[in-house]
Amino acid sequence: MFLHSRILPIFGDIKLKDIKKVDVVFFVGDLQKKKRRLEGKESELAPSTIHNIYKAFASIMNVAVEWNLIEESPCKNIKLPKLKYEEGKAYSEEQVKLLFERLNNRETAEKRLLVELAVVSATRQGELVAIEEKHLNVENNTLLIEQALVNLTGDGIIVKETKGKRKRVVTIPSNIMNDLVTLAAVKKYQLEEAGDERVWEGHTFLFSNEFGKPYRPDSISQWWDRFMKKNPDLPRIRFHDLRHTSATLLIHAGEHPKVIQSRLGHSNITTTMNTYGHLLQETDQRASSHFDKLFEEKD
Repeated sequence: MFLHSRILPIFGDIKLKDIKKVDVVFFVGDLQKKKRRLEGKESELAPSTIHNIYKAFASIMNVAVEWNLIEESPCKNIKLPKLKYEEGKAYSEEQVKLLFERLNNRETAEKRLLVELAVVSATRQGELVAIEEKHLNVENNTLLIEQALVNLTGDGIIVKETKGKRKRVVTIPSNIMNDLVTLAAVKKYQLEEAGDERVWEGHTFLFSNEFGKPYRPDSISQWWDRFMKKNPDLPRIRFHDLRHTSATLLIHAGEHPKVIQSRLGHSNITTTMNTYGHLLQETDQRASSHFDKLFEEKD
């Protein structure tokens, strides 16, 4: 993704042995300047994006070292922008109930299920639209998250491994599982009816049209924006914030941080703590208050 859009335009005409540390320093510095978004927007790249671009380039240099093309990688000890962990907005339990009510009354069953699944599983948009029948374990009410759909410039929508290549298994409510099983049966019937018009042979995406074409991840955000405008009594949040909502509800319910980390698919507990540490601290303070009664003065 970043190779053709970010790396080759800068280093494509330079021999590997001629790339110096100073070149990498200037490269990273240039990425931090304004107007560096490819779509031409007047804004800066997110620190996480710069980190990912750097990692992609550093991995190329590491391979070059392994193949004895260069003696040492010029990417060592490069100062990167500090990552910013955004809290994100989240719905309360009452707001989630109102959300589900609006979906049930005003949207299709498929869209309602898509949102419900986002809330109970904390999956990312690309992961949601990549779910297939094979990922459902009806016996245990679990969902295997092992792939995602991404939109690559020039290649269109492709299937790839989840972020960081980390598979995870998430337990979901039985009623959601039953709805997913029903949806899978509908999709299989639609694909049989589609015949030669079927697309994405070999995949049976649950969130797709009648020909098997899956939802684009960005199309979900576009639909969600329209849904938000039609329901002004709901606080305006991003679709991605349903993931934050899922984590927040679990924290308020007293769930262990390691369980939350696993459901979110974070690579380590530090990411979870940096993102939701303030909520975990509030929950811990409330838990501590339960001991106050042990020290109350008796009349």
